[in-house]
Amino acid sequence: MKKIVILLTFIVQLYGTSNSDGLKSYQNFCDSGDSISCAMLGVIYYIGKGVDVDYKKAKILFEKSCHKDTIDGCFGLGLIYYNGHGVTRDYKKAKILFKKSCHDRYNDGCFRLGVMYATAKGVERDWKRARELFYKSCKSGDGRGCSNLGLIYTKAKGVDRDLKRAKKLFAKGCGAGDAKGCTNLGLMYAKGKATKQNMDLAKKYFHQACKIGDAKGCSNLGVIYSDDKSISRDIHKAIEFFSKACNIKDAISCSNLGFIYYNGDGVDQNHIKAKEFFKKACKYGDKNGCNNYKLLKHTSSNI
Repeated sequence: MKKIVILLTFIVQLYGTSNSDGLKSYQNFCDSGDSISCAMLGVIYYIGKGVDVDYKKAKILFEKSCHKDTIDGCFGLGLIYYNGHGVTRDYKKAKILFKKSCHDRYNDGCFRLGVMYATAKGVERDWKRARELFYKSCKSGDGRGCSNLGLIYTKAKGVDRDLKRAKKLFAKGCGAGDAKGCTNLGLMYAKGKATKQNMDLAKKYFHQACKIGDAKGCSNLGVIYSDDKSISRDIHKAIEFFSKACNIKDAISCSNLGFIYYNGDGVDQNHIKAKEFFKKACKYGDKNGCNNYKLLKHTSSNI
């Protein structure tokens, strides 16, 4: 089975020159039977890199590529069926395609298949199979596989709870660039699990996670900086990180901002801003945010 070693490199090369010339070039190669070029073109239309997103075109290109056993084409087609992009969602088809694209040196298919077994999407939940697939993904360098394997040992899903092993896996996941691995590693240092409590290291890993784009990493920094019992208390930093998390649709962070402005905690009291943040929290799924928004909307009494 053919595989593409560094998918993003192709895209960077393509758009380092002329978009239209690059597209024509890939289209010509694809038309002449080059399945890797078909897969690359499929990715471009799937993510909308320099073109409008077009799931129909992406599906046709991924199918053409997968029919020649190119791993990326099969994986891309699997994503289309898994997410229901331009087609009726079909977990059974996605499973077949992810299995086809699960390869020792290609981790995405293994990781996605592991998620399916862990979440019982299109298959019966099977923690043993999920663990095997996350291990394979982790071994091939995918930080997400390492982090998910860490969660399995943290939550004792089909295995004995092993926090020391989980900590090593979170560290490996974080080192490979997985934000959730960094957040979970930070939580272990913050709570003193399988290690001595170390808030400096907790903040370091939360910062790392937040920088990569994990809302919980940003939110946890907000909690640390807003804690009135902590020597790290800095309400302006708390607002900064709660705002970053809220912008990534973390409902609790939006509510926390609402409380800060409602109570005037280190800032001027501002019920209009508080109401806006409670409204966002409600939109993102926080029931308390909904209740507080309604109260502020209809009354000026205390929450």
